[in-house]
Amino acid sequence: MSKETFPLIGEDIAGIIEGFYRLQGFPPEQASSRGRKFARLLLVSLAGTKVWFPADPFKASKIEARNVEIRAKFDGNNTAQLAEEFDLSRQWIWKIVNKAAGRVDDLFDIAPP
Repeated sequence: MSKETFPLIGEDIAGIIEGFYRLQGFPPEQASSRGRKFARLLLVSLAGTKVWFPADPFKASKIEARNVEIRAKFDGNNTAQLAEEFDLSRQWIWKIVNKAAGRVDDLFDIAPP
């Protein structure tokens, strides 16, 4: 049986999945077959769809971890120090702290009548 021809992205996907199965101890032929089946399924399922993968898929969790650290260190009077330590503006420090407190920033800082 001849191998099915895939577009380049399909070959990349098949190779990644094959590598995963090989690391799990699957024989090379079985790993290759599973990788190609998965790639085919993915290509058929997503055909015509624009798919975007972030350059750093863990960026959001890194930012949240940073924000948790900022909130833990915040004492109400140290926004300048935190801004310098985390390379952020004082306004960003306040936004991070206020978000945790459930406060919403008013764009114009105007009190209602």
